[in-house]
Amino acid sequence: MKFIKGLIKFILGLLIIGGGTYVFVRVKYGIDPINTINQLSQLNEKVDEKKLAPDPFDENDLTGAMTSLNNSVPNLVSYDEQNGYSFNYSIDKRFVATYQITDKELGALADTLLKTQAKDGIKIGDTLVPISLIDFSFSPNIISGETITTFSVLVKISLDPFIAKMSSFPLNMLRNKVPENLYVNSIFDVTKTDDSFGYNVNHNTLKLNYLTSADSEDFINTLNALLSIGTAESLNMTIGSKIMDLLIGTQFDPGLIYNLSYLGATTYEFSYTNNQNLLTVK
Repeated sequence: MKFIKGLIKFILGLLIIGGGTYVFVRVKYGIDPINTINQLSQLNEKVDEKKLAPDPFDENDLTGAMTSLNNSVPNLVSYDEQNGYSFNYSIDKRFVATYQITDKELGALADTLLKTQAKDGIKIGDTLVPISLIDFSFSPNIISGETITTFSVLVKISLDPFIAKMSSFPLNMLRNKVPENLYVNSIFDVTKTDDSFGYNVNHNTLKLNYLTSADSEDFINTLNALLSIGTAESLNMTIGSKIMDLLIGTQFDPGLIYNLSYLGATTYEFSYTNNQNLLTVK
């Protein structure tokens, strides 16, 4: 919030100081202060997590996901209070039953994988930043005979790592006003390839807090000019690819589902069945 107010004051200051400074920032950084002020007036609203994620995954969803995993591969998952959940892919067990979970259960599973296998966060631009998963859902759609599954995930991104880089003009004017977090609604499409466990991730749209996708993209361009975080599409692809790599993965970097293939699973699919969005591994 302080960052938003500070950036508003900064941009207004440029307008007050004079056209020369305004033109300098407009040309050098590609920032349109008028558009940015309009966007910031919306970003200045207090963020209500319950409004952004009214029905998020919870501990019951995580328990369901892990119990189903152990039903499919006995003793694959273990838990202790000190270390939480852990996976033993080298056990002498086989995939014995279809693994099927809801999108909320998959979200709880993705949250655990992020916390245990991506503790340092994700790389945005050239900066490694911590993220936490707040909400997760997917919706499969059949288009021209092909299943395209649209994922919508809400993550909270820490901006603290960028603060250390804000030592020169104009960033030094905002150094003490950067907020701890930014809410990002990442919406991306996943298509299954001909490979039994292959997939492609494609950009759909991205939203910040309560902004529209268009205003979010424009505002990210502003942040990119100041903080080098990349475009809205690159940020979206970074988030989406990281989550899918952890959940599915590849031959060279296996995630949870790809590891199940080494234990006897043959394929996976996303579907809408009995009024539920489901992941099925069989």
